[in-house]
Amino acid sequence: MPGARTAVSLTSNGRIGVLATEATIRSKAYVNAVRSMAPNIEVFGQACGALAPFVERGELQGEHVVTAVSDCVAPLLDCGVDTLVLGCTHYPFLLPVLNEIVPPHVTLVDPAKATVQEVQAHLQPATSLTGSTTFFVSGGGQEFARVAKVLLGTAVHPQEVRFKVGAHR
Repeated sequence: MPGARTAVSLTSNGRIGVLATEATIRSKAYVNAVRSMAPNIEVFGQACGALAPFVERGELQGEHVVTAVSDCVAPLLDCGVDTLVLGCTHYPFLLPVLNEIVPPHVTLVDPAKATVQEVQAHLQPATSLTGSTTFFVSGGGQEFARVAKVLLGTAVHPQEVRFKVGAHR
């Protein structure tokens, strides 16, 4: 698990926090991954179900967002974490707010970046830069296309969006 591996390599006080969905926290995926690498490191999880809907609406700032992020982060900061894993694909879009709230001595870890770095290390350089993109979403494709322009900074065409039946957070 690249995000856990990165967090283990970055913590200096052995206290890692994980912001994630309820399902991820319940699964103990990060706790188990960290313990398999470094049994003495403590992992504190915080379910933050209120955050993903903000991102899905394209609401990335404002008083309600700041309050929700603060409420999620505070218990982990109270535990003395020095490393904080963003354990949901939505949360990196809230980095500007997180950077305002999280003290500078706490390192934020985006597992997606760690995953990309590991995949790049295993792949040969691409010889072609052509291809296509398909987005699989659990909600409405039109709404995703609208919000994707805000989140990704590029237009997403309806033919690139597929609804995934049974998908959930």
